[in-house]
Amino acid sequence: MFYFPNPCGELTVGILRSQFNCEGETIPLTFFYPADESDGKNAKYSFAEALFGHPISEAKTNFFSEAPISQHKEKYPVIFYSHGYGSYEMSNSVLCGDLASMGFVVIAIGHTGEATAVRLKDGTIIPMDETHSDEMNVPEKEEILQKIMMEVAAKDFKEENYGTFIEAGRQFCDSHAKNKRMELWTKRIRAAADYMEEVNKSNYLLAGHLDLIPGFGITGHSFGGGAAISVCREDSRFVCGIDVDGANLEEDYGQDIRKPFLCIGTEITSKLLSGIYLSNTENTYQLVIKDVEHMGFTDLVFFPDIAEMMGIPLGSMKGNKLAAILAQYHADFFRKYLLKEDLYLEMPDESVAILKFREKKC
Repeated sequence: MFYFPNPCGELTVGILRSQFNCEGETIPLTFFYPADESDGKNAKYSFAEALFGHPISEAKTNFFSEAPISQHKEKYPVIFYSHGYGSYEMSNSVLCGDLASMGFVVIAIGHTGEATAVRLKDGTIIPMDETHSDEMNVPEKEEILQKIMMEVAAKDFKEENYGTFIEAGRQFCDSHAKNKRMELWTKRIRAAADYMEEVNKSNYLLAGHLDLIPGFGITGHSFGGGAAISVCREDSRFVCGIDVDGANLEEDYGQDIRKPFLCIGTEITSKLLSGIYLSNTENTYQLVIKDVEHMGFTDLVFFPDIAEMMGIPLGSMKGNKLAAILAQYHADFFRKYLLKEDLYLEMPDESVAILKFREKKC
């Protein structure tokens, strides 16, 4: 049996599937939202094709399908979540559910043709496009990326090495097989934001309950975290963002985001994001978490046996501990910069993580 942790907040979490069209493609969405009660219908985690046929896809979550939205508040702030390249819509459901249980509506977007697979409302399964799959497996480029990361890992994370890290980040971007896809991912997320107007007017569960006035927050893992950078820069409706262990893979590396931004990740990824950390003219943070590998930032951290079977390193930090850190810093960051609450991001236990902060440039 597979078990998911309970959401960390006080509210029950409802889940709702939807979809919209973007440039001729149907893009699925999963809404995680605060609910008052459940009817006992625990939502299934995912579907077989998204997880290479693994039975974890049939596991029951602690979210409830189409539960009534909570009356705790009239409207709830909105955050988008974007999965990594070749990953899947529910890949960070624990984080999304935690945020929903704390009073946010979180919308996970499935990138059709570039997720392992997506499922539409009529049951249609769209697998990853073979062209894009081939883009993920270019040995020559992978060798270059590994060499860059090894060189970065050998340098101490000190201010005197920022120049080296910025150049390495630029080389990483230029060498990456998927950086030309970032423009499309940015368009999809912006189109999903357009779609929220319709949802807030006519959706039978959510109409009138999305607080669109403050704008949106956004977070994402890996390539989805890179998309959060691009979306924040290009769309004024996105007022702040978080990148979870994703490189900056835009055509022009290291541009000013002009929005409050938090980069969470391993030390290597944090070094590669030095260009963002130093160029952004708004408040900028880096949370460097120890003892975690790249895929440890996803739901896979709760299923180490599966990760071991697939040969995917997660790091030694336990899932519940990491989930608590991610939930805390996401919630505090979005409360401060999306909801404009007067609070500070707490300094972590330095045996677990290091928080760096650069104040807004005047």
